[in-house]
Parts: sequence; C-alpha cells; structure tokens
Amino acid sequence: MTHSAKKLTTALSRYLLIQNRIRHARSLMLLPRIILAMTMFVSSSVSFGFVIDFECLPPTPASGSGCVAPSDNAQIVGPYTDGTTSVAFGFDTNNDLVIDVPARFEKRGVQGGPVDPIISYVADNPVVQDIDLTTNNVGGDWLLRNPKTPEPDAVTLFSGDDMLIVYSGILPNAASAQVWDLDGLEQWRFEAFDSSDSPITFIDTIPGPGNSTGGQFDGRPYSISFNNLPTLIKTIRVSQIGGSPTAGFGFDNFNATAGIPEPSTLFLATLGLLGIGFHRRKRA
Repeated sequence: MTHSAKKLTTALSRYLLIQNRIRHARSLMLLPRIILAMTMFVSSSVSFGFVIDFECLPPTPASGSGCVAPSDNAQIVGPYTDGTTSVAFGFDTNNDLVIDVPARFEKRGVQGGPVDPIISYVADNPVVQDIDLTTNNVGGDWLLRNPKTPEPDAVTLFSGDDMLIVYSGILPNAASAQVWDLDGLEQWRFEAFDSSDSPITFIDTIPGPGNSTGGQFDGRPYSISFNNLPTLIKTIRVSQIGGSPTAGFGFDNFNATAGIPEPSTLFLATLGLLGIGFHRRKRA
C-alpha cells in the first residue's frame, strides 16, 4: 500500500469514528426526553382506573357527560358505577360490615366565607370551610364526610362507627384514596376484606401532626393505596385509630380499581421499554 493510500485509509477511519461519536452524543442528548416520555406513558397506563371524585351524584363517578352536581350535606344514595364495577359509601354502626348510614357530600368553602353549621374539617384561620390548599385544586368542589351533630344520623368514628366502601359487580384487587386534612394526631386504618368478609390486609396512615393548622397535610390530601392484592376486594373499612374523637373526616378522589404506581415499578418498566427501543434501533 502506498503512503498516500495509507493516509487516505487513516483519514477515512477517523471520519467514521467521529461520525459514530456524533451519533452516540445525539443519542445521549435524547435519552432524558425518552426517559420522560416512557415514564409518562407507563405512569398513565398503570394508574388508569375507575375514579370517583364526588363532583357528581351517583351513578356518574366523575365530572363530564351526565354529571349532576350534588347539594351540600346531602346523603350519598346509591352506588357509583363504571358499567362493570359499582361502589357504595356509608357507615357501619354495629360492626357487621354492612352500611347502616349513608355518607354525605360536603361542599368545599373559601377562607372568610359563610360558616357552614356542619363541616368535615377546618383547615386554617380565620374560619375556612374544608378548603383545598393544594396548588392545583386536586380536591375539586366536593368531598365525602361522615354525618355529624346536629344531623339525626350522626356517627362517631372514634367510638366504632366505621366508614365502609362496598363493591358489587366485577371486584378489583387494587384501590387508592385520599384522606384530607390529616392533623391533630388523628390516624386512620384502611382494611380490605374479601367476599367472605375475611381480612386481606390493612394500611395505617401516619399520625397527623399534633397541630391543627399549618401542618404538612393541613387542607391537603394524604394518599393510601392497595396494589395487586392476592385476593379480590369486596369491602374496605376505614376506622379511626388515633387522635381526637371529634376529628373531622374528609375523603376524596377514590380510585376504585387501581392503586398508586410505586416508583420502583415505574423505574423498572421505563428501563424495560428503553431497552426494547435501543435494541430495535441497534438491529435497524
């Protein structure tokens, strides 16, 4: 090989090496975008479910076509349904896992607004009626609460009157929900039961901060989630296991058929999708 041919071969090799490095650098630049897109895709697909936000009267589970807005303090009568799974909400006063008293709608208020004689919780001072202090108003305009004095069907959660979520139709093995305004050392237990009324598992919230205002969950949601249980859920019982006997109970955004994706699940699924994408690109 002549000296000129060697120089040409060397130059060509360097050119190809530079082109490979450029392609590799471009791939690295796109990687964060790919990861973000994959994570959003996995998150949206895993967390899809039958969500009840209490913005509508039953049977319509969420705002949209057919939604009829509730009235403040009205009983929640009848189940919500997505056509295959139905869910009823109420309170058990004799520990038999049967709804004895319907739950009630509560209208969220505004700071300094008119005082509601019956409220689920007070979030801050001056008088605030069940306010949503999240930045994106995740609580909407309505939530679920327990009947309270002076209502004739008032229940006392700390004395054994438990909230029930009762399923019919196709039963799920996952669910998630929000408890609002967790403070004053109040603590709640969510317990799942199967069709034979046998307990499956339970989740305890953390004890709410001792102060009644200004805490981490003051006017904000605390989320719980049952994920991929080994047995289908027929009933979820919510019991107060700590805090004041007069603590207000606010419940919202119940996903009847899906839990909250765990970060590890999202991470592994995203890596798997990335691996598939890069494998296909390499073969191409």
